[in-house]
Amino acid sequence: MTPTTYKQLELDLWGDLKTALTQPEFADMKLLWHSLEDAIAHSDSNQQLLVAGDAITQIVEVYVKRAKGILDSLEVNDDRSEGPVLDEDFLSGLMRQSMSLDLSDLMEEFVFETESSPALVGSVVSVLDRKEAKAIARKARAAMRKDLLELAEQENIPLW
Repeated sequence: MTPTTYKQLELDLWGDLKTALTQPEFADMKLLWHSLEDAIAHSDSNQQLLVAGDAITQIVEVYVKRAKGILDSLEVNDDRSEGPVLDEDFLSGLMRQSMSLDLSDLMEEFVFETESSPALVGSVVSVLDRKEAKAIARKARAAMRKDLLELAEQENIPLW
């Protein structure tokens, strides 16, 4: 909306703002700010505040429309499951398309050993009769009881 109380110099500003509002993606924001500065440069304080207030409001609308357009272009469509549409080159520097790794130098071929190992001479296994086995078991139990009693005394645990 162009107020009729503004001077002729301000027409360039309002024309630029109107164009920017209709095509925010192509708007030159620096040009808009410079047009605003030129429009209020030779005005009195009250006139500067009026013009700047209206112009800044419209410049903010241009920013909002531009941001909305960018977000809408990145928004995911409901019928697409791949996500937002991006240019092919957008992530090309961050992604690797393929990779091969040759591990053959690190692998050693497995060879089955078919040789039989020689029998050990002097085996520790021997045949015992029943009486000898019982005697060995009694000695082992007695030694275990003795070790447990010593441990209980060291830890100061009452036994019964």
